[in-house]
Amino acid sequence: MDALDELAQSLLIKTEPLSLAYWRPQPAERQDAFLGSQIEAERPICPEHKGSLHLKLQLVGQTLPEPWQERFYDKLIQLWLCPEPDCPEYLADSCLLTSQSEHLLRLADKGLQSVDWQLAGTDTPMPEACRQLCQEQEIWLTEAESALVDQMVGAESGDKLGGWPDAEHMLEAGCLSCGQAMQLLVQLAQTGYLCYCPHHRENLILIKR
Repeated sequence: MDALDELAQSLLIKTEPLSLAYWRPQPAERQDAFLGSQIEAERPICPEHKGSLHLKLQLVGQTLPEPWQERFYDKLIQLWLCPEPDCPEYLADSCLLTSQSEHLLRLADKGLQSVDWQLAGTDTPMPEACRQLCQEQEIWLTEAESALVDQMVGAESGDKLGGWPDAEHMLEAGCLSCGQAMQLLVQLAQTGYLCYCPHHRENLILIKR
């Protein structure tokens, strides 16, 4: 093993505690009437354009893989977006998954694809965020290791559940209730990053691309 390989191996070992698992969506055929029924009902309205918001993402906590199932077992999470280009309006809702929320499940757009989540690997933060977290967690990198960070670490792009966001400066988003850093729940390649607070699961924020 040459010096560069040893350096890379040392960097990977040091940053391993920062790694997070992530899951990729896989198309699924689902005949469950509770999840798939369509009924006429009013959808949330965009306050800017006065048109209906469209459901972009729906997560049922009980169906998520661990550890997300444990965190959101009793939750129904929905992300509604205005279809107008460049409209900043959205509704991210994390409500209790009860019999009263059944009608929310039935508001799904007919074009929404049912998916299962398949474990795909582990993510590391983007380079700048990685250096910041290493300092905060007292993971001391040598000057040579720090210079190698740009080549060796970084989050996966595309749609995924969990992991790290594929953009820098994401750690700046804070919970409105406690100020703690928000964590990535779902990354949508064409939309942005749906983040949550580990201490206040009802607090969701969408950071658009």
